[in-house]
Parts: sequence; C-alpha cells; structure tokens
Amino acid sequence: TATMPDSYLKMLAEYCFGGCEKYLVEVDPELGQGETREEIVSNLKGIRRIVVGDKDFYGLARKTNPRFEGIISENDIISTLLEIRSSYEETNVLVVRNTVKRAIETFERLNKEGFKPLLLHGRMTVGSREEVLRRIKSKPPGTFLIATQIIEAGVDIDFDVLISDATVLTSLIQRVGRVGR
Repeated sequence: TATMPDSYLKMLAEYCFGGCEKYLVEVDPELGQGETREEIVSNLKGIRRIVVGDKDFYGLARKTNPRFEGIISENDIISTLLEIRSSYEETNVLVVRNTVKRAIETFERLNKEGFKPLLLHGRMTVGSREEVLRRIKSKPPGTFLIATQIIEAGVDIDFDVLISDATVLTSLIQRVGRVGR
C-alpha cells in the first residue's frame, strides 16, 4: 500500500509467528531505477523498511490495469462510472459507500444518468435484500451495484471493478474480496 498506518503495520507484525524477519517494502519513484535504501523503523519494533527505486511504477500500474484511477473525488464517481460503461460495457461494477444516505444519493444519481443500478443496504427489508441478492447472483454483464458495508461479509458475489469510499483496512480487504473471485 502507498500509505499504510503504523498501527496496522504493528498489528500485522504481531501475527507473524515463528520468529520470521519482517520487512516493509515501499516504492519511491524519486530513487533511481534499481536503487534501494534500507532503514530500521524506530516506532515499528522489529520491522525493517526497504525502499526501492522504480521510476516506472505508476506508469506500469496504469498500463497493466487501464482502469486504475487511484483516489477519485465525490464528483468524479459518476463520470468514472460513465467512462467504465462506455469503454467496458460488459463490466460489472460494485460501488461501496460508507453510509446509507450516500449509497441512496449515488443510486439516485445513477438512475438519472440512465444506469439501472441495484441498491443494497442494511435498512432494506429482508425480502428486498433477498430480491437484490437474487438479481445479483444472476446478474447480466454491465450490472452496477451500489451498496453499503452490508456487502462486506456473508455475500458471495463477484464484480470486475470496485469503487469504494475510504475505510479501515479490515473493511477494505472485505470489499476488495468481492472483485475477481
């Protein structure tokens, strides 16, 4: 990751059993190609940081995954989805918002733009959620699902693209797990 908080690194280090050595490898496009720098991180006891120079890192990431966008603004969500729909019309897209209000707002904006998205959140009735899940399981290519964190556990679905609000690492891992299953 580009910016993993030290608290997560400490937690990950705690789960490395068996006396193994722990390394944090970071890419620094400012370093020369093939250059490395190693340092001990004082606030991360027992973890050695290795910084690797790679001027082509971001260019290669975009080349191997043309849909890689990085962080997009709230206003860019719809334009990004329009671009995905026009360039990759059979792509199934999952948009995860952190609140029901934001999920509903995104759902309504997509409806106004001519999308036919599905909506899934925890305030729906059990019957409505089951109906959406049934439709997702038999989704045709080009399906857009707008959901909240309800999608993170207990839902076995697969999408091609994920657009997610920023969230804690554990939630992000669950959300990413809904892509390319």
